[in-house]
Amino acid sequence: MCEVINVVKFYLQRKYSITVCSYSLLEFPSAETRLQSLLKLWSRTEDFMIIIERGNATGFQLILEARDFILSTEKESKSGKGGHIFSPVS
Repeated sequence: MCEVINVVKFYLQRKYSITVCSYSLLEFPSAETRLQSLLKLWSRTEDFMIIIERGNATGFQLILEARDFILSTEKESKSGKGGHIFSPVS
């Protein structure tokens, strides 16, 4: 049983070079839960987080919300720099 707990802890603390959030932001019941989920994903990201949403006004607003939230966090990457945006959304 202790081995299983250690394996679960390992995967919960693991970091990834790239994380992806694809067509799922609208599925959350509120902005608060959306941002909590983004923060969890961002905390597991070492280099790049890719956020993809539908190409309509709602998807655009969700991307803007996520972008503003990530830029407002003080998370630092391996290089010691905070978040930066690489996308057609500006």
